[in-house]
Amino acid sequence: MRTNNKQVNERIQNYILDNIDLADHGMPNTALNLYSLFCDEYVCEQHRKRYGSEQNMFREWLQGLPSSFTVECYHWEVEDVMENFGLPNTGKWSPSQVYDKYLHLITREFFKLVNKERSQHKKEAEKLLKQFA
Repeated sequence: MRTNNKQVNERIQNYILDNIDLADHGMPNTALNLYSLFCDEYVCEQHRKRYGSEQNMFREWLQGLPSSFTVECYHWEVEDVMENFGLPNTGKWSPSQVYDKYLHLITREFFKLVNKERSQHKKEAEKLLKQFA
């Protein structure tokens, strides 16, 4: 299955949402709240210079195994997760390539979720403003 398949993307997004744990921060488990935490903890000028984009910074942050978002770190676990996404390793990829693909997909779909939640919040705010206008 291709990595841009709708079913694959939905599985990845569900995986992301299932692995967010913001209880220690007193926030609901949403991609937008995790993004806010990531920005507070990791986004700074030094990291911007080093990694270039927020996506690259987030990917690096993931490799630090943050406690608010569970990611797999063992190659065999990553391969199991990728298979659950519908992307089994048929021997084409080395373990490090599978891990890189895993981080790439998590990062890509995470930022889609963040943008989706931002858009929903914006629509809700506009709706409230119309009620008071």
